[in-house]
Amino acid sequence: MTLSSPDALRVANRRGILAMSAGTASFVVNDTMVKVVSASLPAAQLIFVRGAFATLLLLAVVHAMGASRQVGLLRNPRLLMRGSLDAVATMTYLTSLFHLPIGEATAINMATPLFITAFAVLAFKERVGAGRWLAIAAGFTGVLLIVQPSGAAFNAYALLCWAVRCCTRRATSRRATSIRASLPSSSR
Repeated sequence: MTLSSPDALRVANRRGILAMSAGTASFVVNDTMVKVVSASLPAAQLIFVRGAFATLLLLAVVHAMGASRQVGLLRNPRLLMRGSLDAVATMTYLTSLFHLPIGEATAINMATPLFITAFAVLAFKERVGAGRWLAIAAGFTGVLLIVQPSGAAFNAYALLCWAVRCCTRRATSRRATSIRASLPSSSR
């Protein structure tokens, strides 16, 4: 039995929703584990162990997807630049996370689209319509209502690192899939 086009679209949409939900949940679990472990483990050691596990997991996913056959694309200078900036951004974010309550760290993490969009408008002269700005503002307001962070917790380092990390994705080669582009920065 083959699925008709509307049925296939519904299945793909459900799969996408589940993948986004699982991804968001994994960020929350990761940040929570980092916050708990940071009380007893030095920052550099924690970042190294986290990076080692992330690299192993990502290598398994890359291999399972068959993307390991195109390892040569990892030598792309833009991917290497992105990996380097991503490593610095992640270290900055994790350092900020060590000093922030988890609620504020989550709010900063979830505010990423607002700051990425603003940075892309300024740095790349991207055009963003009023509808998208309204959607971003509504999402950010929802995050603030749920998390209720204090204003003092918005650490400039955390905001900058997420903006740099996500905007470097814009400069990445169009041929690089998301999974291949993530590999150079997985060891962060």
